[in-house]
Amino acid sequence: MFIELSRRQFARSLACGLAGLSLLKPQRIRCASDGDATRGAVRFLVDAQSPDGAWRSKVRGVFRDGDALTPLVLRTLQDLPEKTRPHATMERGLRWMSNLTKKLQDSPEPWSGLRYPLFTACHAARLGMDAGSTQWWTDLLRRLQLSPANGWPDTDARSGGWSDAARPVRFTNTEELPDLNNPNLSATACALEGLEGVANDKVRHGALAFVMRCQNFRIDASFRDEVDDGGFFFTLDDPIRNKAGVTLTDADDHRRFRSYGSATCDGLLSLVACGLPPDHPRIQAAIRWLQRNAGESPHPGNWPPARRAGAAGLDFYFAQAYAKSLRWMDRSVPSLQAWCGEQRRLLTSSLLARQNTDGSWVNPEPESFEDDPLLATSFALRALTADNSV
Repeated sequence: MFIELSRRQFARSLACGLAGLSLLKPQRIRCASDGDATRGAVRFLVDAQSPDGAWRSKVRGVFRDGDALTPLVLRTLQDLPEKTRPHATMERGLRWMSNLTKKLQDSPEPWSGLRYPLFTACHAARLGMDAGSTQWWTDLLRRLQLSPANGWPDTDARSGGWSDAARPVRFTNTEELPDLNNPNLSATACALEGLEGVANDKVRHGALAFVMRCQNFRIDASFRDEVDDGGFFFTLDDPIRNKAGVTLTDADDHRRFRSYGSATCDGLLSLVACGLPPDHPRIQAAIRWLQRNAGESPHPGNWPPARRAGAAGLDFYFAQAYAKSLRWMDRSVPSLQAWCGEQRRLLTSSLLARQNTDGSWVNPEPESFEDDPLLATSFALRALTADNSV
């Protein structure tokens, strides 16, 4: 996902964020219900809309053009129950997105007009704009995949995934790519969500191969509980962007990465999006990981002390991914319905306790940009209303 940073960006962002933390002291109030929290969040998002219909950050310069946050906020509002949607606000936002789409359609390299092409496209493709606009955004998603159709051989481990790169990534025989050009699980899950309902078996087959490479899973005799726990990590062979860090080497003496909550939810949802059934061993392994680890912290995983800021910085992203995972498990695995209900109640209670008096959410950990209230509030609201989404 776009909020994962390169090494240099990470250091600069963390330094700037910590410098400003003492000024960031939003007041909190515990809402009586998730309905009250939802209404407060909607008011905040309505008030934050620019006159032209876009949503622009007042905290993060990379979000000030509107192209990254506007489709996310619109998708969040669209998932609300019909009677609670701010229709006039949404219409202004959709007009802005329509104008952006028309502008980009005339460009031979449309990604050059977007800060985070993948993130924008995956939400824009689900906004329900006219058929031509929807088709254009889904086509852009296909062009951004590291796939054989775009020059990536099936034999390359990175093939099938999506990255947060600012333009399509061209194949190179070398293992070295800039951080943001390497495919990752969050971007891949986002792309698959944007392509939901679009028939393309080749796209999903390639994505499934990449997703499976990001799971700590094996069923042969060399299985090791401390390594092959069924959870997921963020990306291949990167000890920095894999937020929970390196774990033990596996039976083949390969370096492996610790599983953690947001990656495991993204992995589970990606396996489902690629067509695996609920009883598939990989899906069952991911579910068991969530059952074993959920509730141990706001963002579960075996986090070393030096990595806990990374865990906290993704609290709201994890919340919305976990809520979507619980919705799917509740509907697809009847034996888990009681557990899913209890987990939803715990998640809701945690979110209500962190909401600010103006209806927003803000994460004091700046590492993954959730110190921007538009981003954090969108994620938190998506978590609260996940059962309503389609």
